[in-house]
Amino acid sequence: HAEGWYLQADYRFNSNWNAFVRVEAIKRLNYPIADAFKHYIDQESAIIGVGWEAFKNFKLCVEYQKHNGTAYLPPVDNPSILDYEPRWDLFGLSLTYTF
Repeated sequence: HAEGWYLQADYRFNSNWNAFVRVEAIKRLNYPIADAFKHYIDQESAIIGVGWEAFKNFKLCVEYQKHNGTAYLPPVDNPSILDYEPRWDLFGLSLTYTF
């Protein structure tokens, strides 16, 4: 079992541009593990980004993320849990089509 939360604030510059800030956390419950290894099952993140609605159905987003913990990292892409760095950053770029 796990519990998580996030809090996000958006600001619209105009009808096409917005900026956002988000903080989020996940914590596994009833998982016996030493405090030195908590970053394997818990995670806290801070994200900042901007979005541009280029056309009616297309949105381009750019974001920067700072993470403390590795709970979101999939083991299939990261097979050796002992090599995980508890603090890591991510730069994201996404193009969304809505219909």
